[in-house]
Amino acid sequence: MELRELVKGALMAGAGMLERALGDLSEEEAAQRPQGLAPIVWQVGHLTVSEARMAQQLTGVDIALPENYKALFEYGTSGEGPLPSLAEVREYFAKGQQALLQAAEGDLSRAVDGGPFYSTVAGALLFVDRHRWYHIGKIMTLRGLLQKPRLLG
Repeated sequence: MELRELVKGALMAGAGMLERALGDLSEEEAAQRPQGLAPIVWQVGHLTVSEARMAQQLTGVDIALPENYKALFEYGTSGEGPLPSLAEVREYFAKGQQALLQAAEGDLSRAVDGGPFYSTVAGALLFVDRHRWYHIGKIMTLRGLLQKPRLLG
């Protein structure tokens, strides 16, 4: 398997698992904060904001997110307060996914500044994949607390 196929496959697998984890949730469930945890809609919004930033870095494509998304979903925010609907956030996540898949079609060995986390486009996209799975794990925990069926393990 060539690197491009591996990277694109990882991005598609993570996005597919995320969609599977969200598919049976109501808007109300996605906004719940069991045990005070950041809700599922926040988890997806956080991925959306961070992946839009990565798409901008890698492709120059600006995914025009709503103005308030950064304040709501940036690292360090808590998921408190009124959040947009899960349906809306999922639409923006899908736009980011398409931009990242576009980046995977480019020069994967091109150098990019990712500090200690990545140094090439391929490394950046695999970083996205690891970050996604971290939050998918959080979503799976939240699903359990909401008494939703287990999807992994």
